[in-house]
Amino acid sequence: MNLIILGGYSDYNKEWVENIRKTFGGLFNSVEILYYENWKDYKEDVDIRSEVENLKKLAEGKNDLVIFAKSVGVALTLQAIRNGYIKPIKCIFAGTAYEWSKENGWDMDELLNNFAIPSLFIQQTNDRTTSSTVLREVLNKSGVKNYNLLELPGEDHKYNDIQEIIKNVEPFIKNN
Repeated sequence: MNLIILGGYSDYNKEWVENIRKTFGGLFNSVEILYYENWKDYKEDVDIRSEVENLKKLAEGKNDLVIFAKSVGVALTLQAIRNGYIKPIKCIFAGTAYEWSKENGWDMDELLNNFAIPSLFIQQTNDRTTSSTVLREVLNKSGVKNYNLLELPGEDHKYNDIQEIIKNVEPFIKNN
């Protein structure tokens, strides 16, 4: 299996994606990180549409692809899947920014409609972008299949409890 990791749009997510690579890298044949262009210049806004194209390029030629995405990386991944750019066998989505994405022009309801790739959604109870309760309602309303929702305590949208994430992600990855 091959892993691609995507973070949120803020440049502090660079450390998060690198921690995920260190933590889970041994489980995969290859691990890639999509380093967003705005991280280089420390710009606040990310051009998600161009990053969808960058994800397509990064994923070319990779079979048995697993995506681990956080925050805006979830919307980016869902758009790349909808466009037919990537075909992951599993997805791990931490801090799905459903409400933020809708406010910023992403039709998350359409992107999630009948989504069926085996997925683990990790969401803080009171995540400032979308609570776990709201996300559960959205997933059910959208007809999402083959998913588990792991609710973690918190509201900071940082997902820095790597030990708790490991405890749940590793069995998900290893389960065929």
